[in-house]
Amino acid sequence: MLFRKTVRKKIQSSVLLLFAGLALAACASTKVAKDLRYVSFEEKNQKPLQSTGTIEGRDCRWSLMGYTLGDEPSVRAAFKNAMEQRDGNFLPGQETQKKGDNLREVKNITVEQGGFNVWVAGRRCIIITGAGYL
Repeated sequence: MLFRKTVRKKIQSSVLLLFAGLALAACASTKVAKDLRYVSFEEKNQKPLQSTGTIEGRDCRWSLMGYTLGDEPSVRAAFKNAMEQRDGNFLPGQETQKKGDNLREVKNITVEQGGFNVWVAGRRCIIITGAGYL
């Protein structure tokens, strides 16, 4: 009887550690990216920079019944959308519109997760905001 209880506790703790590890691994990219202060999209040149104000880049993925449609959202894709100044896509597969010229630099960057989940459908996003420069 005592043997069964100890085996059951070991199995429960192993399963709990496995799920905790998977949950932490899913959030690793945004945690690493939170400490960014400056990103340049091209080599430094001598032209003066012009501020465009606060910019936002996002990468979002939809899910139905718990299954993600496509790849997981990534920090890299969010930075690419910020650099190209593209609107966030609301519908899956929708082509996004450019709002202006490509950025050369982004300073004072914040990276956060967003979205919603209503059991049947959900949307996970990685959102990047910062001061953009042309």
